[in-house]
Amino acid sequence: MPPLKAITTRPTTKKIEVGLDAPFRAIADRGNGITDEITTTVTWSSTNPAVATVQATGPLAGLVHPVAPGKTTIVARDRATGIANVDGATEVRARAVSLSVEPSTPVLPERVRFPMRCYANRADGSRSDVTADATWASSSANVTVGRQEIGRAHV
Repeated sequence: MPPLKAITTRPTTKKIEVGLDAPFRAIADRGNGITDEITTTVTWSSTNPAVATVQATGPLAGLVHPVAPGKTTIVARDRATGIANVDGATEVRARAVSLSVEPSTPVLPERVRFPMRCYANRADGSRSDVTADATWASSSANVTVGRQEIGRAHV
């Protein structure tokens, strides 16, 4: 096996919610396109345990437990070489307590495409746009949701 050149972690989008544990994975980059998963052979840590903790080693290594809203960096460090990931910060958001769609009651003429947005309303009073993450559907046979146009209703 070629020597370790770098480590990246997954998920690549590092936005997680308080109370919802998130499994992270460590991927070894050995150069020339060679990669392998090393999640259980690295030591994990959090730069801000007041925001999120992480299972350091063992069969649950890389399991992140979000504690409070804020930012931290989840670090995966190779025990033999000391090489660590440089993926950047993980954002911990307050837990979503409800979803809202805007506009809530659109009235549209036929054959019109209309943009709609979905927002997560969070426990701390903030909200975030989750339009691309939402699964869209309509209860009306006369309205379709375009798969390539997430958040658009077709009447």
